[in-house]
Amino acid sequence: MAREQKGWFRRKKGSLVFCWISAEGRERSKAIGPASLSDSEGWTRVGERGLNNLVGKPQEYEYTLGEVADQFLASGKKKTGEPKAESTKELHAQLVRDYVEPEFGDCVAMKIEPLAIQSYIDSLSKGIRPKVRNLLSAIYRYGQKINKIPRREECNPMRWVSTGTTSDYEAVVVTPEQAWSIAENLPLYERTLVIIDSATGCRISECLALKWSDIEWKRNQIKVQRAWVRGRIGPTKSRASKA
Repeated sequence: MAREQKGWFRRKKGSLVFCWISAEGRERSKAIGPASLSDSEGWTRVGERGLNNLVGKPQEYEYTLGEVADQFLASGKKKTGEPKAESTKELHAQLVRDYVEPEFGDCVAMKIEPLAIQSYIDSLSKGIRPKVRNLLSAIYRYGQKINKIPRREECNPMRWVSTGTTSDYEAVVVTPEQAWSIAENLPLYERTLVIIDSATGCRISECLALKWSDIEWKRNQIKVQRAWVRGRIGPTKSRASKA
């Protein structure tokens, strides 16, 4: 009886496993370190991870990462509570569809090991690695915020997953004469966009949304007020864009 009230250890497959009984009477377990750990060291780790607080408590519903990702996408909000730009929402949806769902969609989110995520991210091209890593981190944070993933350190593997920010992209340097020659060989519409983008540094979505009324000829200024993304007119990506 004391064992059920406190939990116990089992050494299995080279690991020290903490076991306990939930409120539903089901045995649950969690590996906390190598089997070489003593029981006293094991209890220390159990206390550090808060696993002792789970003894006799209702079993947590084990949401899959796919379920949490769907709710993350449906929220459509930044951490500040402001709506995300349409381009950001579409990028996140694409990354979930092409990378997150196929690899981890059916896995219980709080049980995915950091090494599994690290190994997968390392297998991707350099340019996409930070995007997938940052998105997974945001999904886990959101899952813990809405209590679909327990708010315990060991339930969020992303703090142990890292990636570089370099990509395989190499810029091709051309002379001013070569750049102008390229522009002159473009059709009028594309040439106009290239010149506007080069001169202003605006995002292409903001260039595509410009109107003649946005140009203040006397002040030599262009007002950036909207963006055109995949056939839809919407707000600029950020407040700084308007500046």
